[in-house]
Amino acid sequence: KKHGLRLPIYPVKGYSMTVPLDISSPAANRAPTVGGVDEDNLVAYARIGDRMRLTAVAEFSGYDRSFNDKDFDSMLASAQSLFPGVGDYAKAEKWAGLRPMTPTGIPYMDKTRTPGLYASVGHGHMGWTMAPGSARLMADLIAGTKPALPMENFALPN
Repeated sequence: KKHGLRLPIYPVKGYSMTVPLDISSPAANRAPTVGGVDEDNLVAYARIGDRMRLTAVAEFSGYDRSFNDKDFDSMLASAQSLFPGVGDYAKAEKWAGLRPMTPTGIPYMDKTRTPGLYASVGHGHMGWTMAPGSARLMADLIAGTKPALPMENFALPN
């Protein structure tokens, strides 16, 4: 607001859980070594050292980050089906966080009216997935070189 920006960005609640892996168990060999998505259940997963991170759900609930164990039932069932016995699912750390998202799901990446201030916002649940490409486009924009994609697709609203 201080710089005259009024961006239609909304919080989208997403649920995540981190499962400790029992790396001394032979079952841990079935844990993913590369991140992926269970397309049937829309659950994403990635191994982070001796843990496995799972994420799912996109829920419009304002700024409410509350959750209960039942909110994770589907994600947990999917993880246990895909990766049985790889970790201690009962000790999973659970939380809900807010993902800033534009109404179209296409982020804003543009110069602002304030010299030296650029915006790269609103990536929603695709933030980590889009980070490398967004960083490259923003680096080109800031450096004044021609980006690989037409930047009008990412223009800030008037």
